[in-house]
Amino acid sequence: VRPLWAVIPGALTSLHPDRVIELVVAVPTHWQGSYCVSTAWLGASDDLEMLQQQRWALQISVPQATGMTLVVLALFALSLWWRRRHEPAYLLFALASLGWLLRNLHYHVDLPRGKLALEWFWWMTHASMGWVMLLTRR
Repeated sequence: VRPLWAVIPGALTSLHPDRVIELVVAVPTHWQGSYCVSTAWLGASDDLEMLQQQRWALQISVPQATGMTLVVLALFALSLWWRRRHEPAYLLFALASLGWLLRNLHYHVDLPRGKLALEWFWWMTHASMGWVMLLTRR
């Protein structure tokens, strides 16, 4: 889910300049699990650092900021609903926002290591999209 930064020590490339270094890019998964491998960039650290920072910002920081903004708005809507309980729109917005946070929880926390915990985590994040749609259907 998160962009990875892997450094290949320069000593590996300078020891045998006539040999080819074979680099295997893989994703550790559980049996029957889903996975994907995105584009791998190879090059000097100075050349790649800006690309990695841009990717991190777009892939992680923007969804995190959006999620946290929705949490603040959800808390505000919940406080409005607390005062005006006859208007359910505030409660529905707060619940939908919290459901959206659950849907995007993988941007905020590290994935569980255990197989069962990982399956439950992904079930919760995928099921929460249905909860959000149900809450916005009204």
